Amino acid sequence: MPVLPRDVRGFSLLELLTALVIVGVLTSLAAPAMDRALARMRTRAALDRFTGDLYHARILAVRSGRAVVVQFPGSERCGGAANRYGTDHYLVLARDGSDRVLKRVALGGGGLCLEMNQSDSMRFDSRGMLRGLGNRTVVARRGGDVRDSLTVSRAGRILRRF
Repeated sequence: MPVLPRDVRGFSLLELLTALVIVGVLTSLAAPAMDRALARMRTRAALDRFTGDLYHARILAVRSGRAVVVQFPGSERCGGAANRYGTDHYLVLARDGSDRVLKRVALGGGGLCLEMNQSDSMRFDSRGMLRGLGNRTVVARRGGDVRDSLTVSRAGRILRRF
């Protein structure tokens, strides 16, 4: 067996274990912050998709000359009958006498719920205008915390609040 010179050295087992413990402690401190950041990104992604679907519904209404509705069916996970304006999925419907479902979107779970003030649907008329009284605000909640929101004006414009 060859003998190594005295000036060639490595790390001792104690030094390696100390470094691993420090890395483990730092990782455990960073994990909750990463969970919150991921939840925030998922919420924003869901509202981004919803915003895109609202713009698409508005354009469909203008192009077809008929009303298009974005509807929030009640959801047991988001309060059920007590909160009939909250849902974990939504529908885009064509109001052409048959209420055809153009799109059905699930928000992907994780406790994310969309809640809307005033009613359970938004109806865009043939001019792309939002029907009903006043603006509509949609709030995204995850476990009771308000994470993000958007407001749809009567003119059909969407304002995001980050």
